[in-house]
Amino acid sequence: MAKLKLNYKENSMSYIVPVSYGSNIEDTLNEWIRFSSYLKPKELAFLKEVSKKQINQLAPNEIKKYNKIQNQKKLSKLFIKYKNQTCNQEEYDQVSKFMENSLESFMEKRLTKGEIKKSYTILSEFKKLSIEILNEYIDEQMRKYKELSLFEAYILYKVKIIRYNKVNNETNDKIFNDKMEKGNNLRKKLIKDYGL
Repeated sequence: MAKLKLNYKENSMSYIVPVSYGSNIEDTLNEWIRFSSYLKPKELAFLKEVSKKQINQLAPNEIKKYNKIQNQKKLSKLFIKYKNQTCNQEEYDQVSKFMENSLESFMEKRLTKGEIKKSYTILSEFKKLSIEILNEYIDEQMRKYKELSLFEAYILYKVKIIRYNKVNNETNDKIFNDKMEKGNNLRKKLIKDYGL
């Protein structure tokens, strides 16, 4: 689930960014930029093939596919402007509307089915690790974020969520155990003091 964080620039628009649990505004915008700017090998090959043709030689489905790729490239540039808080109102509205979509779903659309399947296996192993080891992994990957493949960036995103959930579960367990201990101590005191 995502929550909203506000990034306010004086004399400007409020740049709201829905962030994933365990993430921050800058990381989230970097992920939107990274995944929107990525072109799959098939898309790159298609653009190369289309560049050899005249516009009147393109089939309707090729025009549609070309426009979709160009819109994605434009979106990536808009995310950069959004991050730098230099959007005009129309650009701001476009990015804000697009961010109503799930970042995770958008990421998964940019990956292959094989990569998604492989991620399930890898992530199941990460779920077994301690918070300390997850923290080390996240810190290491963040230091070299720009060098990560799209797949590795996706795994990092998911590992942050795993860590967040583990930290919350640990905190909730501690709160529950503290309440139980206080309740037990109170009962013991009442029995001692009043013979109940």
